[in-house]
Amino acid sequence: MINNVKERNIDAMGPFWAYLVRLKPREQKLLPAPINDYNIPEPRYVRGTDGKFFNIRTNSIDEVAKVMIEERRTLDLRQKITNSEPVRTQNGVLEMEFSDYNPHARAEYLATQREVILAKEGYNLVFWISPEDGSVYLDGRFNIWFSKRINDNEYELWGKHLDLGTNRDDSLKLGKKLTELGGKALGVIDTVEDLRVQPVGFKVENLDNWLDECRKMMPEFESFWKFIENGDDIKQEEKVKKDVIEAKKIAKGDNIAFQREMERRGHEINKSGNHGSGYLGSENISVLNYKIQVIDGQFYTEPVYDKSGRLICPVCGAEVNGSSSICPVCKINFLGEK
Repeated sequence: MINNVKERNIDAMGPFWAYLVRLKPREQKLLPAPINDYNIPEPRYVRGTDGKFFNIRTNSIDEVAKVMIEERRTLDLRQKITNSEPVRTQNGVLEMEFSDYNPHARAEYLATQREVILAKEGYNLVFWISPEDGSVYLDGRFNIWFSKRINDNEYELWGKHLDLGTNRDDSLKLGKKLTELGGKALGVIDTVEDLRVQPVGFKVENLDNWLDECRKMMPEFESFWKFIENGDDIKQEEKVKKDVIEAKKIAKGDNIAFQREMERRGHEINKSGNHGSGYLGSENISVLNYKIQVIDGQFYTEPVYDKSGRLICPVCGAEVNGSSSICPVCKINFLGEK
């Protein structure tokens, strides 16, 4: 079970995992994706968070720092690179729980387990793309996973996670390009949703040369490769961690004060994003908990109202016209609204 995995390893996997809470699992399974190959076990689900990116009273320094980097407001996408420390399989699988707050949880779980399968087959450099979807995922992520064998059945995986600025069409083109270059996927990649569940693996003789492989396959992203080669993503991460530690001492448990102090230090983040919202610009929203439902392939949530009676989108915090049935910003549908 999840408790058998070291906490630091789960937390270190990146900002996505920072939004997972260790509560009782619930039955709802969002956006079904078939789990019927390679004996992949069913995922475990936990309740969604309170809709916030982080909570300095409960999240670790690493978790908060990764949120600050991934959700950073910047035109230089290299500043949004995050890193995952190694996690190990147990009994041949990565045992983890996924929050049902994320409508793509099942698909991302399937992709994660397929990364392990590719590792077992000798593919030690794996690319996995989680594309934007136009509603909940407002930007996509390009994940680079590395693996090494620990013993007969156990593997260690770690990675880097980038926002390349590609839209869903360009993401699909990139995924297909990787397979055309000889990458191995465990199924077809014909659509964006195929892409979300199909990591693409390569066998690299010397994993230390992975950047050279990236340059050959994706020269259009040279600015990212150079940034990483110089170690600038690691230097940036260490600076953000240092600022988080100092800002937490100043804030004394107040998340709003913390976010303001981080902004003062140059770390401005989005008001809302793929995995929640910040604490600034939405102080007047009275209800921040929300659940996303999928009806006929569309995303729905209950609308909420702030203290002034204005209709507010609980997902992104945008003010909505009272007669509207869809958020003008994140495009999620509202239940019961006409």
